[in-house]
Order: sequence, then C-alpha cells, then structure tokens
Amino acid sequence: MTKSLILYFSMSGSTKKAAQQLQRLTDADMFRIESKDPYPMDYSQYAEVAENQMNNNIHPDIKKLPDFTEYDQIYVGFPAWWAMPPMIIHTLFEKSDLSDKNILGFITSMSTSAEEVAPTFKKLVTAANANYLGIYRAPISDRNLKAIFKN
Repeated sequence: MTKSLILYFSMSGSTKKAAQQLQRLTDADMFRIESKDPYPMDYSQYAEVAENQMNNNIHPDIKKLPDFTEYDQIYVGFPAWWAMPPMIIHTLFEKSDLSDKNILGFITSMSTSAEEVAPTFKKLVTAANANYLGIYRAPISDRNLKAIFKN
C-alpha cells in the first residue's frame, strides 16, 4: 500500500482549494509550503517579489518541510507564474530528498496551461531523481487520477 502527500504553495487561496479538492479524492496527507521570509500579502507586491526571484534566479528558503520518507506518491501544487513554477518550487526540489518518489504536479492559473509548465516541472522532478508522472491544471478529476495511478 502506498502513502501519499499533497504539497502545495498558495498565495491567493486557489491552489489551497485545489489541494483540498485533491485531498478529498485521494485521502492524502497535506502540507503547505511556506517561504521562510513571507511574501507580501498584496497581489501586486508579491507579484513583484516573485518576478524579481524569477529574473534573478533567487530560490527562497522554505520555512519547514515534512519528512518524505514515509511517502511514495507526492502531489505538488502551485500557481503558474509566467508559465513557470514559482522559484520556491525550485527550492523544494533542490533541498528535499525526493529520490524514487512518484511526483504528480498540479497548477492553478487564469491563463497558463499545464503543458506550458510541464518542461520546467519535469526538469525539476528528474533532477531530484524522482519519477515524473505528469502535471495537470486544477481541478483534477477522479478519472484523471485513476488513469495516472492504475494500481
């Protein structure tokens, strides 16, 4: 039997809602990714910080991460910013031992498709020696999950 974890980074609450919906479908544990230095709460201010991080390849420190040893499957959710994962997601894969974990990403976005984010996300997953299972734009349906995890 496999144990699953949903990791999510959310600023506006959309990704949190998607993570909660996914949790109802999977009964996975859930953990929110937070920056050690909190982002501003105002959209225009956190967008400015996020854009600076992206333009300057700044990977912000994460406040705390769970112990990944007990999990086989990990869902990673985040808003797509400029068709990319936020830089804190880069930090997640650089600072965590996710070797041999099955990783499925999910994004929230008003305009970006999962296909646009997929190349960067796949590169992060494979560089962490984890198994890339795909990436989907939320909401994720029960049918999609069954197709991904046939076991």
